[in-house]
Amino acid sequence: MKKKGLNITFLFLLYQLCVYSQIDTLNNFNEKGKKHGYWKCYLNKDFNIVDSAKALYIGFNLYDCDQKLSWVGERGRFPYDSVVPKLTNSYYKNSKIKVLDGKIFFYKNGIVVYEENYSRGLESKKIVYFDESHKKCLGEVKELHDFNKKYNNTLGSYYSEIKFCDSGKYLKFWFRKGKRKWKSFKIKE
Repeated sequence: MKKKGLNITFLFLLYQLCVYSQIDTLNNFNEKGKKHGYWKCYLNKDFNIVDSAKALYIGFNLYDCDQKLSWVGERGRFPYDSVVPKLTNSYYKNSKIKVLDGKIFFYKNGIVVYEENYSRGLESKKIVYFDESHKKCLGEVKELHDFNKKYNNTLGSYYSEIKFCDSGKYLKFWFRKGKRKWKSFKIKE
């Protein structure tokens, strides 16, 4: 009798494992039909967003009720002329599409102007450097967005700082959810 009870318990646990392992946590909509959670983002050799059939890399963007909280593959305001990836590609080595893991450097006229850091397909840091238009601060960090630092450990929140070249002062803020939507909140010092 004791053995039969153990077998039933084992079968029940095995059933639970099978059922819950089938739950997909990517590309989901919430009850209102809005994007929610992590969504796949396919990138080409230049790390621009493309259709999955043309992709070499994959990253993951985070959404909360259709509001995008991360920007894998998007860098519209940062002009560059060359890209130098320093990726480990340690994930899915045997797959045609590799998960972003490591750093990507974007150059303009031979100077690093932008850097993206990824860990297992998720953004960990984005760094913007002063370019030739700011000779005094050339090569220094202009903007830092650290996705590993969370406001009250809230998923989707992150820490940012912006440096003003002329004064050398910093504007520091948290990107987090307010009463109704996600926005930047200045850190008072």
